[in-house]
Amino acid sequence: MRSLIRVLALKLLVLLALAGLASGAAAQAVKVFYSEGDSSGLIQPIHSIGVVNSDGTGKQTIHSGLGFVPNLDIDPLNQHIYWLELTGGNNVYNSRIRRSDFNGSNLVDLVVNRDELGGLSLDLSQGKIYWIEQQNLNGPGAVYASDLNGLNIQTIATSVLESRTLEVDSNSGVYGGLTSNIEFFSAPLAGGPTTPLVALPAQTETWGMTVDTGAGNFYWSESSSTGGVIATSSIATPARQVVPGSGSLTDFPLGLDFDPITNKLYWGSVDSSGSQLVGRISYAEPNGASRQTLPLAFDAAVHDVAVLAVPEPSTLWLCAALLALRRSSVSTQLSPRHAPQRACMPRT
Repeated sequence: MRSLIRVLALKLLVLLALAGLASGAAAQAVKVFYSEGDSSGLIQPIHSIGVVNSDGTGKQTIHSGLGFVPNLDIDPLNQHIYWLELTGGNNVYNSRIRRSDFNGSNLVDLVVNRDELGGLSLDLSQGKIYWIEQQNLNGPGAVYASDLNGLNIQTIATSVLESRTLEVDSNSGVYGGLTSNIEFFSAPLAGGPTTPLVALPAQTETWGMTVDTGAGNFYWSESSSTGGVIATSSIATPARQVVPGSGSLTDFPLGLDFDPITNKLYWGSVDSSGSQLVGRISYAEPNGASRQTLPLAFDAAVHDVAVLAVPEPSTLWLCAALLALRRSSVSTQLSPRHAPQRACMPRT
């Protein structure tokens, strides 16, 4: 009986803390991990991975001299970065999934000698990496999963063509976009047939994706002859809507991440309005309001972002409650990628 009361009290603490975070989200410091480079990185190793504060300060390069890095994700509790890296060209690829610590140390190759990879996403609750793999740029492909160490690879979904977007929601499934069929699909975490969700306009390419588990929405970036935008849809009742102010004829959003602590949507992009292409990182409310762009230009496109909210002293008691609840072996029914555990990290 006492243990039950203790668990209920811890759950109440978490709920109260979440309410406090919602009212004081602006006080959270946010770090944005990013991948940067242009498509010639497939031939020349010129891509990089870095981190920057959401106010544009503290920009640091973690890895340089990489091949093309279209996607990355982070494991905040273990302070790991995971990413896809492609080398080669002319529809011949030597792709791999790699991991390092936040500071760049302990670099390891997890999955190697693969065809074209895209759409990396982590399910930390199950200890899994998910990705899309295609035989060549326009060939047949599938969704795969492995353990976080790259072992025990399994097929999750097949008949996936020309897809570079993938996101995992621990509560509901695997989501991705197909440019060949111009629609988004979903698939169960354990594997199985895909279910079409949202039809996209003709001649549309998708680039990045993220899920707001709490609101039950997913977001993706897309481009066409009319420019680039971020679009959104409810998971329960799919219907495409454009996020206002998220792109333009010369502003193309790419990789996305939603941060539930600050309730902000972050994205990388490429800006073609000047004489040279530059990369940028922006963030806004989920409805597109209050858009801010970091006050610095990157040398090339910012292909993907992963956001980490850093705890302020006022949120440390939430971290203690979450850790205690985790040790109680009682599930909180929170999705690790999008839950407050991301805020319970030491400053780096």
